[in-house]
Amino acid sequence: MADFRTHLIVGTAASGIGAGALLSIGLLSAAHAPACFALGAIGALLPDVDLDHSIPARVAFSLVALAGAFALVLALAPRWSLAELALAGAAAWLVLRHGVFGAINRWTVHRGLVHSLPAAAAFALATVLAAQRLYGLPVEAAWLAGGFLGAGFVVHLLLDEIYSVDLLGRRLKRSFGTALSFGDPRNLPGTLALYALAGGLYWLCPPAGGLGQRLLDAGLYRQLGARLLPAHGWFEGLPGLALEGLRRLL
Repeated sequence: MADFRTHLIVGTAASGIGAGALLSIGLLSAAHAPACFALGAIGALLPDVDLDHSIPARVAFSLVALAGAFALVLALAPRWSLAELALAGAAAWLVLRHGVFGAINRWTVHRGLVHSLPAAAAFALATVLAAQRLYGLPVEAAWLAGGFLGAGFVVHLLLDEIYSVDLLGRRLKRSFGTALSFGDPRNLPGTLALYALAGGLYWLCPPAGGLGQRLLDAGLYRQLGARLLPAHGWFEGLPGLALEGLRRLL
C-alpha cells in the first residue's frame, strides 16, 4: 500500500496536470479550475477515510472536513448572519469529521467497501449533486467537479494496486486486488447498499448534457495533443512577460 505522502504528492500532481490540460483546451474554465484541482487532491486522500489510526490520516481528514464546512459556509453566506455562519460551519465540521468519517471508520475495515470503484462513483456523484444544488454551478461544471474528485479517488486505488506488485521479487503481494475492486466480497449487504446509493445519487444528479459527447470526441484529444509541445519555439514571449510582471510589482 502506498503511504500518505505518496498519495498526496501523486494525487495533487495528477489533479494539477488534469486541470491544466482541460483548461488549455477550453473544457474547464479559469473560474472553476482551482476548485476542480482541489477536489482532485481531496479525492486522492478519501479512500483512506477508513484508516483513522495514523496521525497523517487524522490530520488529512480534519482538513477535508474543514474544507467541507467552509464550502457550506460559502453556500449560505448570502442568506445568514456571521454568527449563524460560524455555528453552521462548526456543526458541519463536527458532522463530517466525527459523524460521517467517524462512522465510516467504525463500520468499515481498511481495504473494504471504501476502497472500491462504487465508492468512487458515490463520492463523485455526491460532489456533482452538491456543486449543482448548493452552488448553482452549470451542469457541465458540476460534472467536471465530480469527475475530478472521482478521478483522484481512482488514482489512489491504482497507486495501492501498483504498490501491491513486487517487481523485484516478481510476485504479487497478498494485498493485490483489494484496492481497485468492485465491492467487498466479505460484506455483500454493504456492497449492494453502496451500489444502491450510487444509483440513487445518479438518479438525483442532473443529466450531463453534451459533456459526455465532448469527452468522447476524437477532435478534443487531437487538440490536446497539439498543445503538448510549443508550436513556435519554447517559452515564447517570456522576456515580455517577465518585464510586465516587474512593472506591476514596482
